[in-house]
Amino acid sequence: MIKHDMDVIIQATQYKNPLQTPVLTVDQPPYAIAKQMQWLWPEEYGERKYVIIMGGLHIEMAFLKVLGEWLYDSG
Repeated sequence: MIKHDMDVIIQATQYKNPLQTPVLTVDQPPYAIAKQMQWLWPEEYGERKYVIIMGGLHIEMAFLKVLGEWLYDSG
């Protein structure tokens, strides 16, 4: 399903703006699958041809967790 989504996004991006690199924003579990796909098929979905970023909620949660651990150990 992720592969199909990535293919549709590539087609839509190339139709509207052929020079733009497609960007996919996903939550954490699909992010891991999409990154594995980039490693397995670099000629189709490589990091130079496709940008995959983790959704804002997971970035914020990870940041707050690190901040909490940093403050907890600060004394």
